[in-house]
Amino acid sequence: TSAIGTALGLSQWQLFRHVVWLPALRAIFPALGSQFILIMLASSVVSVISAEELTAVADTIVARNFRSFEVYLVVTGLYLAMSLAFQAAFAAIHRALFARWGGA
Repeated sequence: TSAIGTALGLSQWQLFRHVVWLPALRAIFPALGSQFILIMLASSVVSVISAEELTAVADTIVARNFRSFEVYLVVTGLYLAMSLAFQAAFAAIHRALFARWGGA
């Protein structure tokens, strides 16, 4: 592949960018988006070690007013909204970066 790129007159940077980097990024981008969303959702585990985070704040509110169902329903809705927003953002980035390949 590098011989073809060299024969076409591509520089080393162009060869890396067009032949190696962009196809590799296109292959890993869906998994990268999924991992980002998974990390965002798994961050609630960090609240156990006293990081101020959505679930930790919800626990504090529940301790004050004892309305756990309503509080956790709102927190669930917030996590769902954040997940859908990140999914839409990654889909838009994917379309913008890889539109010329089409289909994906």
